[in-house]
Amino acid sequence: MIADCRIGPRAAEAGRAQAMQSGRFSNSESGMVVQEMPNGFSVTLPPQGLVRGSHGLFVFAIIWDAVCSALFVAMIIARQHMTKGPPLAPFLLFIVIFFGVGALILLTAVNMGTRRAMIGLVGDIFAIRRTGLFGAREWRWNRTDISQIAVGPSGIKVNNRDVPELQITDRGGRTSGFFSERSEAELQQLAAFLRDKLGLAASPFPDSRR
Repeated sequence: MIADCRIGPRAAEAGRAQAMQSGRFSNSESGMVVQEMPNGFSVTLPPQGLVRGSHGLFVFAIIWDAVCSALFVAMIIARQHMTKGPPLAPFLLFIVIFFGVGALILLTAVNMGTRRAMIGLVGDIFAIRRTGLFGAREWRWNRTDISQIAVGPSGIKVNNRDVPELQITDRGGRTSGFFSERSEAELQQLAAFLRDKLGLAASPFPDSRR
């Protein structure tokens, strides 16, 4: 007789939550640190770095701007050898627009790769504070107002794949998304830990690629 050793959803959920009890997150690359307190807990989430945290957007932005720079230089050189040619203004406008798009992608990538966050529960107040390139922002809920914590698609796609995020839904049905710079495995473990601490049921859709 062969015993069935498959791990059910509840066991998997408990395992993910247990892995994040006091101390450093089990995935050494993440650097997330959990601290237990008498009336709550805190989770510190350090920056993920420009390449890892931006899911490749930083590299893409550098390549994009390098191509725009090469086109600009080629245009200037070609223009110097032409006694007569088409107006320069339309081409310059084209280059400026493409440089602008590249700059926006680069800023987004730098923000994703450098932002840090703190998650905390003190008494009945659950809060997330995120600090990034564009300043700091804080969200607060009463723990009884939170109906679900899950991992879902952020709406951003990289290489035609959804980038996952941690999603917090209140009892009014409003959902807020966080931490799209982190890997799906880290987010799943973080979500399981938070559900365990707040006494919430596991998400019926545990896979962010739904």
